[in-house]
Amino acid sequence: MVQFSLMVVVVIFSIALKGIAQQRCGIDALYKKTSCLNFNFLKTQTLREDSIFFIPLVVHIIHNEGEEKIPLHQVYSQIYALNRDFRRYPYTLGYGSGVDMEIEFALAQRTPEGKVCSGINYIQSPLTNHRIDTAEIALKSLIHWPADQYLNVWVVRSIEDASGKKYLGYARYPTRDSSQYFLDGVVVVYNAFGTKGTLRSEYNQGRTLTHEVGHWLGLAHTFQDSCHFNCALEGDKICDTPPTKGPNYNFPGRQNTCLESEDKPDQTRNYMDYGNDAHLDIFTREQKQWAHQVLITFPERHRIWQKENLEKTGILKEAPPLAFFTSNTRISCIGQSIKFRSLALQNASSFEWFFEGGNPDFSSEKNPIVQYTRAGKFGVTLIVKNEVGIRDTLRWQNYITILDTVFVLPYEEGFEGIIFPPVGWSIVDEDELTFSSRTFTRSPTNGNGGKSRASARLNFFNYNGYGQKDALLSPFFDVQNLDSLVIRFWYAYQGLESAEGGYRYNYSDTLALYYSLDCGISWNLIWKKGGTQLATLTPEFGSTPLIAVPPDNWKKCEVILPLDNRERNKVQFRLETINGFGNNLYVDDFEVRPYPETITDLDYDMRSFIETVIKWPSNPTPKDKIRVSFFLNEGSFFNIQVIDGLGRKHYEKQEEKGKAGEYILEFSLPCAGYYYLSLLTRDRRYATKLWVY
Repeated sequence: MVQFSLMVVVVIFSIALKGIAQQRCGIDALYKKTSCLNFNFLKTQTLREDSIFFIPLVVHIIHNEGEEKIPLHQVYSQIYALNRDFRRYPYTLGYGSGVDMEIEFALAQRTPEGKVCSGINYIQSPLTNHRIDTAEIALKSLIHWPADQYLNVWVVRSIEDASGKKYLGYARYPTRDSSQYFLDGVVVVYNAFGTKGTLRSEYNQGRTLTHEVGHWLGLAHTFQDSCHFNCALEGDKICDTPPTKGPNYNFPGRQNTCLESEDKPDQTRNYMDYGNDAHLDIFTREQKQWAHQVLITFPERHRIWQKENLEKTGILKEAPPLAFFTSNTRISCIGQSIKFRSLALQNASSFEWFFEGGNPDFSSEKNPIVQYTRAGKFGVTLIVKNEVGIRDTLRWQNYITILDTVFVLPYEEGFEGIIFPPVGWSIVDEDELTFSSRTFTRSPTNGNGGKSRASARLNFFNYNGYGQKDALLSPFFDVQNLDSLVIRFWYAYQGLESAEGGYRYNYSDTLALYYSLDCGISWNLIWKKGGTQLATLTPEFGSTPLIAVPPDNWKKCEVILPLDNRERNKVQFRLETINGFGNNLYVDDFEVRPYPETITDLDYDMRSFIETVIKWPSNPTPKDKIRVSFFLNEGSFFNIQVIDGLGRKHYEKQEEKGKAGEYILEFSLPCAGYYYLSLLTRDRRYATKLWVY
């Protein structure tokens, strides 16, 4: 009944919305056909990875002494939001499941004549009440700086067309027609511009400008031309943005409105759709590729980010910097090196880092490396300056967590305690500030096999964030002098079959297990399942949220992990999920134990006769053989198996009445790495690790 009631509310709200004349974007009022998207460049051109495009920007505030005469702090908030979205900053509203566009924007500090300026102009005119169809030339004739030097943004009171339809903004696509350069830029209404000031509640995160700058970079709406089958030639001509039947408003849920050749659910959180600001947070890799090629290919766009123009407009040295940073981990252990990375905007030229509890506790490097000598939560401060001395400060309290507790094995955690996560465990939730964020919580109603009423749970059913990753980090475990571990946990899952929004579609999520030997700096995948492979219930997909798991519908994951680096004495595990907007996932009874559990070392005879270091054949093929010999002191039944770290068997030999003497085994392996050879006789069990390199 609860789900039905929610669906009724959504439908009523959607119907009510259709009566509103407001549209997010007015670009279709300017471009009636999609021929404007035939840019004729090679879509497979290589991306400029780790090379930032800097774009000088000027804001023209067209007002008539009304509230559309927005203050400076509202403009500054918009510039921050624009960069937050295009750079996909972690732990901000811009951290969606898409990509860092590696494009930055800064207010110009010099006019076209070379005079010092703020990059913000106030022009009084009744044209602030803007007609998109008849007054575009008049508006832009009031003030327009050269389009090959500046991205022009006009802020107005209102935008409408002849029919009275109102818009939040519109932009001009890139063009090679120099006679049209004087129209180039973006127009936005004042109450959908920025994150501070007089703003409409549904458009108060600056995403209207993010959307329109996307158009300025050549990106079309994700719903362009509605449904289609050829992503390379139709719609937005970008293949990793699935087609959607039409624009999506407010906070759309899971939906699949088009049946394309490689059918995927609609990507309603894309910045190039029409959802509320709090809903949007994605640019895709192919959108990034397209935008980069626009900046490289179109003469007007190409000139704007060249070094000589950046120096001329003053943003290289004079633009106010914006401090921001990240690190390769936020949860680590004593003595581990943590690398910090400045993500400061506007080409900051000097850096002052202050690390509470860190060694060193101060650094002037751009990307310093720090160690912590005691456990606790520690703040980090970054002060950045530009070449003319303008500075900005960012301080995050409790940014770094250092753990010093190391658990001995064997270890079990059933998530029974009221406190979640349990002692020693941590949660990684990088999209925690976004509207729809969900992460691991404690379920008080479902436990493995019905033996308990508690487990760890991720509410994917209400997690509207395709592709978002969340993680549950285990404590550190003492693995000194251990060759191997066995890790076990139980999980329960059923995918979701839904016809909401159009075509029936099976939504499914992913669960993976990683391990780290360097206190969470790097992670190695050892187990991963998604879709039907993850399902534990029958049928594999259901039409309702998974609330109560039947006791016999849990599955066990068991993974054997070789410990191939004896210099490491601690191991940590990471249960990571990838959101597919599917169904609720449960994890319980996490165990870590030495492996093999019945022995701690090999007998002398076995160590003598098993060749443990084997050279991998050069250019191996499926026909190449690995050769291993062993010796039986006396006749006996025996069974020999060779398995990999995931428990997959690659060889088995069994003799009911094996004779004493030497045995030569030949078998094929899929790749180099660590394997286990186990020998079982009637009264003993032996095991050793095979290192194939």
